[in-house]
Amino acid sequence: MNEFSTVGGKTSKSQKSDSLNQLLTNYGDQRSIGLQSEQQKTSESSFNNLMSLNLSPWDYNLDSNIEIKSSLDVEQIGLDLPINQYLEWYKMHHSCVGDKNAVSFASMKIESDAYEEQYLSLKLFLAGCNSHYKRELACIMFPMFVHFYLDLIHKPDLVAAQSFYNKFNTEHDESLKKDVLRNLIKITSATQIQLYSNIHSFRKHKFILKLSTQVYMYLIEHLRHGNYTLVLQTFNTHFILKSSTSLPINTNGHNINNKIEQPRKTLTADKKEELVTLEKTIKDMNNTAHVLKPSICIFSFVNAYEGLTCASFSSDSCMLAAGSQDASVSIWKLSIKNELDLKSLEGIQEKSLEQHPTSKDCSTLRSHTAHVYATNFFYNNNYLLSASQDKSVILWDVHSKKGLVQYKGHSRSVWDVCSSPQSSFFASCSLDRTVKLWNTEYAYPMRAFAGHYESVNCVTFHPNGNYVASGSTDKTVRLWDLQSGQFVRLFVGHTASINSLAFTHDGQYMVSAGDDNTILIWDLTTSKILKKLYGHTKPVNSLCFSADNSMLASAGLDTFINIWECDSILKKDDTLLVKNSTNQIGSYPTNSNSILTLNFSVGNLLLGASTPEVR
Repeated sequence: MNEFSTVGGKTSKSQKSDSLNQLLTNYGDQRSIGLQSEQQKTSESSFNNLMSLNLSPWDYNLDSNIEIKSSLDVEQIGLDLPINQYLEWYKMHHSCVGDKNAVSFASMKIESDAYEEQYLSLKLFLAGCNSHYKRELACIMFPMFVHFYLDLIHKPDLVAAQSFYNKFNTEHDESLKKDVLRNLIKITSATQIQLYSNIHSFRKHKFILKLSTQVYMYLIEHLRHGNYTLVLQTFNTHFILKSSTSLPINTNGHNINNKIEQPRKTLTADKKEELVTLEKTIKDMNNTAHVLKPSICIFSFVNAYEGLTCASFSSDSCMLAAGSQDASVSIWKLSIKNELDLKSLEGIQEKSLEQHPTSKDCSTLRSHTAHVYATNFFYNNNYLLSASQDKSVILWDVHSKKGLVQYKGHSRSVWDVCSSPQSSFFASCSLDRTVKLWNTEYAYPMRAFAGHYESVNCVTFHPNGNYVASGSTDKTVRLWDLQSGQFVRLFVGHTASINSLAFTHDGQYMVSAGDDNTILIWDLTTSKILKKLYGHTKPVNSLCFSADNSMLASAGLDTFINIWECDSILKKDDTLLVKNSTNQIGSYPTNSNSILTLNFSVGNLLLGASTPEVR
């Protein structure tokens, strides 16, 4: 018997109302989001959870278009539908076992082809992640595959479901997954799910996915850019996303600290004395300056007859790459070797320290046909990029010392190149006034960013990998959105060409410097100047932040290295100009003609590369 009886071809309003109330009551018993009072608690808890991640207003804006609708919103949609559509809607929301929570009702209307498209898009996104991110996110694909297949069965669209299975099932061939796949293909209707316990368990229980905060934010920021309605709906319905740094939240919305009582250990007299000495040392350090002066190591290139044009350090500080006017690229190994010869039990009799890389530690790469203007290591230090006057960028394999791909897309000299901190993308800028985005797997640019009026001199990625900044001879800096291809911020304040850019590690501030001898600090949220730093007497061509974000180093043609304390220069106050030495940790002269590049190691050792002073 039909759920709605009809009289004279029309539905009885009272019977429809009673049936609707009964259906919605059943639905309300199963939903995962409570009524209005519970929603308020959930909202407060979610806010506290976000606060525990230390997100900036910049991050809130990035997630603004991911909207989760409450069950009341979904109920209203059902009430507004005609009877035949309402039955289809109700069947979809009650045929699946488990919690009901919709990201978007519109996803029900999506064509079956969208499942393949969004699954493939998610697969390509994971393939482009770095190895650390990929290890955390790889487990997403198999649950997503199973739920997409079952969703297609529920539509119902058996042809699309089988096509989806045949295209992607070979990617999941581990022994633990074979049993699920073997039963999955046997399911041709929604009623058959109950016959297979492992499939029924997949559908009934949510998949718990634990991610580090950085990876979690990276995933969310990517999903909000594209058309991932089905992926978001599946995450919301069948996944529980947890951040490893977020604290558990109680029903009152307050954080709970789980304390584990550790057994106390009895300390000997010597250990107690060492502990007292350590506590005193820590106290003395806390009473001194906030930031200690760093150690600085400068590598000066001698006998560079062909003229050195650029240099860059690997992220682990073990390699240095340099480009020359003779179109060659050289890679130096910088690892310091300690050779200890223990000849007696009393101690070390001989200690040799090799600090100077020799010609044996150098490899020369040749493939460009003109001056090399920039080099840049990829995040994993296995590959190197070089940009040249010959209008091309070359990708080198550091270990085999071979050129892998030559990327041609610019119409004039390429001044700078920078790799993404999280994926296989890189950006280049040129005298042709454009910035271009590349993927190492393709020989053509993925996007071209046009907007500068003159040559684009420098380019760098935002720490989240979704934006790229460019500095130009037109005295402006632009921040570009990689997904839309549009610039989202314009920074105007320099009085001359811009040569160098750097972001703080938290992504809230950007620093720029150039031929006006001035360093400007920008607030990305407002696009306004936070501070102006004066200290150099000639153009500045290198900027970098320390690993702990406590120091900013700058250098240029005046051969001085200036170190600034970030706690002072990044503080929002009424002081715009910073001229005195109270904000400087130090200013250090070097015996060089110019400083080509600076880089802080993980241990905050400042490394620099320079050309020797001409005597």
